Amino acid sequence: MKRMMLIAMATLTLTGCADINFLYPIFEKRDLATDIDLSGEWKGKDNDKWRFTRAGDGSYTLEWSNKEEKEVLEANLVRISNYLFLDVSSKPEGTAIRGHAVARVDLSAASLYLGWFDTGWLADRLEKDHALTFERPCMEKNRKCMVVTASTADIQNFLMRYAQDGKAFEKPDLLRRTE
Repeated sequence: MKRMMLIAMATLTLTGCADINFLYPIFEKRDLATDIDLSGEWKGKDNDKWRFTRAGDGSYTLEWSNKEEKEVLEANLVRISNYLFLDVSSKPEGTAIRGHAVARVDLSAASLYLGWFDTGWLADRLEKDHALTFERPCMEKNRKCMVVTASTADIQNFLMRYAQDGKAFEKPDLLRRTE
């Protein structure tokens, strides 16, 4: 549930200021993994539900819910080199700026593993290594708010460089197909 709250926060307008957002998507339309179908319902460890509904353009509407909340988001399954990623953002309607959250994906017929960026690791790469351009739209006492402003091409190069780095992504969340 904590992870979904971070996604929901990341997909709000940037004035909402989540920990780390990507301003631009991680993909061009040609990068969509349209040969793989996430459609259907998946359950997480806390019985949260993830329903992916494929749209005609290859994107998905993602309806996430638990006992207290429901979010409707846009999700795109993306292939960059030999790796799969999920780009999750707010729906285009009603948001001034769409933030993007990124997860590394491992997928089988019945299991979907989502390894979200480790925000501490990513913040270090941004601040210390200047790996990608970013801005700080707000500062809060115990939290770093950052917006990655790098281009899609720069983000893809970054993802290819660190896709296999065990420290770059959190322990993957396991979702199981229910249908």
